[in-house]
Amino acid sequence: MKKLLLTIVAALTIFFAQAQCQADFSYIQNGNTIIFTDLSSINSGWSTNYSITWLWDFGDGNTSTQQNPIHTYSSTSQGVYSTSLTVTYFDSTILNFCQSVYDVDFVFPQTQIQIWSEDFGGGFPQGWSTSSTNTQG
Repeated sequence: MKKLLLTIVAALTIFFAQAQCQADFSYIQNGNTIIFTDLSSINSGWSTNYSITWLWDFGDGNTSTQQNPIHTYSSTSQGVYSTSLTVTYFDSTILNFCQSVYDVDFVFPQTQIQIWSEDFGGGFPQGWSTSSTNTQG
């Protein structure tokens, strides 16, 4: 009897320990402005009667509770800003909730790379410039 009870407790622990939801997002960055898109999900068998809340922390003292916010960092921002999304699914029928956090680092100022090429074969110097953006630390 004791072994059966331990087996049931272990099975329930494993079942409830598995991630029932997953916070996730994508983003598009244009300078210091970032457009966030929520891609969070919940396991299909979890529940069908739930509410969702979002808490975005942009790492610069600002937050948002919108599902898909747009955030502009200060034009004087320098350093690494860790942006996190905490998503909470709450089922009021069976009083169950699932919470998950996802983080991405943004680096400011963005890096600019200058590349120059010279034609030493007697022709005219040719040059070009390109820029690269480091958005994830």
